[in-house]
Amino acid sequence: MPKSDDPRKIHMDEAKRRAGIPVEFDKLLIDSLKLAFQKEDIDFDDDAMLLECYEKHNKTLQENIPSERLLVYHIGDGWEPLCRFLNVDVPANIPFPETNHQADLQKLRDLTKKFGSIEEVARIHPGIV
Repeated sequence: MPKSDDPRKIHMDEAKRRAGIPVEFDKLLIDSLKLAFQKEDIDFDDDAMLLECYEKHNKTLQENIPSERLLVYHIGDGWEPLCRFLNVDVPANIPFPETNHQADLQKLRDLTKKFGSIEEVARIHPGIV
């Protein structure tokens, strides 16, 4: 992404740098979203437009992929619908992984700061990342 004077973008760039996320990731993400949303001029600061693109993309998928081949899944649903769709047993004694909890994210930030990059955290603590 181009350099910006926007404090929010500067903060995000610094956070990505500290987390060890390569600069190339931005281009990969942007190109992926352009392809998925079939839209070249995506304004990533326009939440309403992003939501509209997301909803249109999901609607297009649901209209064009046979229901037996498409899982509309919500993370809060846990293992059951996912395993049923994949025709596999629900894992025994393995809780459904939950992510993005504030405490987990803080722990990951602390470890990334301590070890210098997310790659190093993954190497030392493979189950965390």
